[in-house]
Amino acid sequence: METLLRSHMLALVGRYTAETGRAESTTGRLTVGDGRFFRRVRDGHTSFTVATYDRVVTWFSENWPEDAPWPDDVPRPVLLQPEGAVQ
Repeated sequence: METLLRSHMLALVGRYTAETGRAESTTGRLTVGDGRFFRRVRDGHTSFTVATYDRVVTWFSENWPEDAPWPDDVPRPVLLQPEGAVQ
């Protein structure tokens, strides 16, 4: 299971950085407060919890560029609208 979640996170950071031009380290700082997080995930030098995975994927979903396609092989979380929000 961790291998699948790892590949999802790496697919997201790869596509996101390609689409936005942001550095992977900047994206790591924004998502989990650690600029080396994605490099360590890629290298297999860190583990992560499901809660961290959920936080990372939710951050990407909330901050995904509108004109960029979400990776087909990564389930996108359904984000709830705040109460009273106009759609």
